[in-house]
Amino acid sequence: MVSRSAFAGRRSQLGVLATVFLLTPFLSGCGGGGDEGRWVSVSGRVTYDSEPLSAASVHFVHHRSGSDFVAELDAEGRYDVELAEVQTGDTFDVYFGPKPGDSGEVDEAGTPLPNPPPAIPSKYLRPETSEIAFSVEDGSNMERGFDLQAE
Repeated sequence: MVSRSAFAGRRSQLGVLATVFLLTPFLSGCGGGGDEGRWVSVSGRVTYDSEPLSAASVHFVHHRSGSDFVAELDAEGRYDVELAEVQTGDTFDVYFGPKPGDSGEVDEAGTPLPNPPPAIPSKYLRPETSEIAFSVEDGSNMERGFDLQAE
C-alpha cells in the first residue's frame, strides 16, 4: 500500500520537473553566452577612385531580416553605424545613397527637395546591383572601408 506522504512527494517531484521543463526554453537564452541579437559597431572610410566620398550615405541591408542600417559619410568619407540583431557570419548588402535630409531647396509648391544621389556609378546606388557584401565577424567593433571604382 502507498502512503499518502509518498504520493504527495511524487506529486511535488512531478511539479518541479514540469516547471523545469517549461522554463528551460526561456532560461537557455540567459547568460550572454551566444551572440543572438547583439549589436555590432562598424566604422570605416568610403572612397571613389581613391578620393573621399562625401555628401552621401552608406547603407547595410541585413540578408536575414531585410533591415536597412544607414550612416552619413563625413567630409573625409568616414562613417560609423550600429548594426542590430546580428550574429557572427550574418551578411549585409552594401549600397550608397544621398546624404540624409533635405537639400535646402524647394520645388515650385514649396516642398523641400531631397539631396541628390552621389556622383558615383549607378550600380552602387542599389543593393541588388552594388556587388558589395559585408559579413559580420567575431567581436563587436569592426573596421571596413570601401573603395568604389568608375565603371
